[in-house]
Amino acid sequence: MGTGSFARYKNWVEKDKTLLPYNVLREGRNPMVWRSLQITLEEIDRGNSKAAFGELKQHMLKFTAQNPASLENLYLLEIGARSILSHTIPDYKEKVSRALETRSETIFEAIAPFAEGGRMLDIGSGDGMVSKIAAERKGAGVQLIDVINYDKSGLPFKLFNGTDIPFPSNTFDISLASVVYHHADRPIRLLEETVRVTNKSGTILVIESVEINKGHRGAQAFADWFYNRIINQGVNCPFNFQTPSGWRSTFAHSGLVLRDEIHLGIDVPIAPEYHVLYVLGKK
Repeated sequence: MGTGSFARYKNWVEKDKTLLPYNVLREGRNPMVWRSLQITLEEIDRGNSKAAFGELKQHMLKFTAQNPASLENLYLLEIGARSILSHTIPDYKEKVSRALETRSETIFEAIAPFAEGGRMLDIGSGDGMVSKIAAERKGAGVQLIDVINYDKSGLPFKLFNGTDIPFPSNTFDISLASVVYHHADRPIRLLEETVRVTNKSGTILVIESVEINKGHRGAQAFADWFYNRIINQGVNCPFNFQTPSGWRSTFAHSGLVLRDEIHLGIDVPIAPEYHVLYVLGKK
């Protein structure tokens, strides 16, 4: 990546895109947004999905049409949407938990060919269940880190600030970042830290939500927002998405060699974002 194009990317990730899903809803013209909502709700509860979809769509369109884009109104929109989800699918939290049981297995199957033994760092580890499977089936010695402790695996865990990884250089044989960088306020810095703590002959596995075209960006942002802010709560959503080629350029600039690129597609329907797995090594 040339200096100019990298500077443009830095400018993009430093912009405040928090209101992107609000503005997409205000426009109301992207059918991919509503299709992603349908997919998510059907995955949670097919029987009640139609009623939930109708009420949520009506609420989102009406609220965003009547209220200007602001952080306060985005917050109020989220409260209203969660309320609708709660009364149209009263046990949605339990149903989401069941739907997510297959998610860890799906992610593990994608990374399994590249996660053989050694010491592994799981960055933004969430519930830790992907790494638990890796530890059990691949003999990996796993360390989890995240900005909030969601761990259910019982594996070694450390909190970190989302930017600086609290381990010495060249500590890990494998570093995994599954749908992490687009949630980071400083994704380039976090990537640099990932490179630093991975040893020279190690492997970096990155799964990222990518935007296929300009229209897809809005749908990706909506899906990311709905899953992380409505179904779940409190997850940082700066929407630092890139195209597949944009990620390739960023990795190259960060001193990484692309060993493989696998398009997983919409592999986790409850959060219907288009995923790509990048298998990377250090130069």
